[in-house]
Amino acid sequence: MEAEEIDHLLFEDESMIRSYQALRYNWFPRGKQRQVPTYGKHEGAKLFGAIHYVYKIKLQVSQFMKRIIKQPMETIDRLLIRF
Repeated sequence: MEAEEIDHLLFEDESMIRSYQALRYNWFPRGKQRQVPTYGKHEGAKLFGAIHYVYKIKLQVSQFMKRIIKQPMETIDRLLIRF
């Protein structure tokens, strides 16, 4: 492979979904913000996705926070979809 050639090209994006969802539909008068209780458990899920430009193969990995904290390598190995 020559130095100028690109072997592969991936487009990647990620997102995080939190379990406590403090931001939701809520109404309160201007200047009188309502207190939103949180319970100290900040669990959630991280979602990753990548598309291989040349082969058009979609890779999807969803990692849940509990599993990543307890068994990081095993969780990643289990969730990766290889092509």
